[in-house]
Amino acid sequence: MVEDAAVRVFLGVSIDLFDAIYRQVADAYAQRRLLQASLSLFGEPLTLREPRTMFVSLKDLDVSVTRTYPVERFEIFDTRYLDHMRGRILPIEPKQDQGFGAEIRILLTEARYEVDMKSGSVYRLLCEGIVSGKGKPWTGTHVDVEFSQYEPKSELGGPPEETAFGQFKYFPGRPDEVDSSTYCCFTLKHVAEDVRELLVPNLTQGVTTQVVLIVNLAVEEAELLRASDEVFGDVREYRIAVIRRLINNP
Repeated sequence: MVEDAAVRVFLGVSIDLFDAIYRQVADAYAQRRLLQASLSLFGEPLTLREPRTMFVSLKDLDVSVTRTYPVERFEIFDTRYLDHMRGRILPIEPKQDQGFGAEIRILLTEARYEVDMKSGSVYRLLCEGIVSGKGKPWTGTHVDVEFSQYEPKSELGGPPEETAFGQFKYFPGRPDEVDSSTYCCFTLKHVAEDVRELLVPNLTQGVTTQVVLIVNLAVEEAELLRASDEVFGDVREYRIAVIRRLINNP
């Protein structure tokens, strides 16, 4: 069914044709592309709000009374690129007086999540890891990561288009205190489809695969280096790198 205001177009098609249209539409949605469609009506002359000779759209039809027109032809064509960021979240860009932030690379060592069988949704997606790298006081630090879904702006709206990708806390170790050690924790945000399409597939790799979480903080590395107390702030964005062994070395 195609609908525009008070105009409704019903197309009766075979199951095979319906499946073909469904696959084309699903592929366009997954690839962030836009489909166009055209149809030809025939029968008695079309009654229009304003006289036209070409390119009549549904909104041009006079709907003051109910009229029925047979559909002569229907076509889906010109699949074109729409916006690969549609439905995604954009990071907050640094201001002119800000740097590009500190980057923390975390080798993930464990992933835990629970599945709600009633709703079929994954929730409480938690990870543990160790900060990788060399020459930094946080190298080798234990890290806790929690992934949670963006909350909508309102009951009817979605998440904001541009926002932080999460929050972090950094606790520097204190040499003058017994058993004091450096510690980091992150709460990272995602959109709903990311759990099944991105996070769970990447976090369920085999034990020979390294999964590295790369987090860009909205604070500079110099601030972390001179910190003597807790530092907390926003995560500008994050990404996942997968390192997988393809052959067995002798």
